[in-house]
Amino acid sequence: MGYSQVKTHFILPKEKTFDKVDLTFTLPKGTCYVSPKPDSEPVSIASNQDIENYVHSFEKKIRDRTCVTNINLEGKSDGGYGESISYRIFKNSGDEGNQIWKIYLTENIPYKLDLNYGIGDAFIDLSGLSVSDLKIKTGSANLNVGFISDVPNQIDMDAFNVKVDLGSVNFRKMYLSNAKSVIADVGFGNLYLDYSIAPKVKSEIRASVGAGDLIVIVPADETPIIVNVKSSMLCRIKISGDFREIKENVYVNEGYHPDAGNLMTFTVDVSMGNIIFKSR
Repeated sequence: MGYSQVKTHFILPKEKTFDKVDLTFTLPKGTCYVSPKPDSEPVSIASNQDIENYVHSFEKKIRDRTCVTNINLEGKSDGGYGESISYRIFKNSGDEGNQIWKIYLTENIPYKLDLNYGIGDAFIDLSGLSVSDLKIKTGSANLNVGFISDVPNQIDMDAFNVKVDLGSVNFRKMYLSNAKSVIADVGFGNLYLDYSIAPKVKSEIRASVGAGDLIVIVPADETPIIVNVKSSMLCRIKISGDFREIKENVYVNEGYHPDAGNLMTFTVDVSMGNIIFKSR
């Protein structure tokens, strides 16, 4: 489906009344792209879908110089925000793979993002953005998060929380997120975490998979790392030879020191599948 068919349906213009955006976006079905767009408005939403076929809610409210924005494709607004526009949902949903939604964000303002997906795929490029908090929740969706242009998150990210019921999850170049805390929970599916280069901040990563594989790529240098593994009879553990077991199910590498300022702490749990740590 050609790009010419994609139309802009919502724009949040820059105003002097706010200097930060808290964005909540809910998409029950379809493929969603999130990406930076230089010199764009703080939020711009485009799609190849006809907006009149949806019950849409576009809402915003200024609070303490933060623009709290809610874009909901599921139903009518409850009236809790200052502005809202609603549309009627169409009867036949069609193929979610052909339902394309694009979210463009600017590099000139900090964000707190809360992204909710139902069925489909999500591609999130955080290159050069300023994201203080990122929360992603999906039902049955494949999730891809990364930094396509290799430009890091411009501020430290306090929390990166992800919950996926069913689907594959790929976090590419996570070291560019500057995330201090990462919590990733996958019900059924595989989880891939790329920390092949040491992050600049001290980080704590908690990852759990119900059924599937957890694959973590760690730095090959002397970055201090400790891995805490929750044991399961149905889980196989494969830890790189750079690590040694200091007590049952606790592994450290050669650079480990408990008081290191750049310590990476992993707490991992796979009920059925494989836990794999390897250096690149």
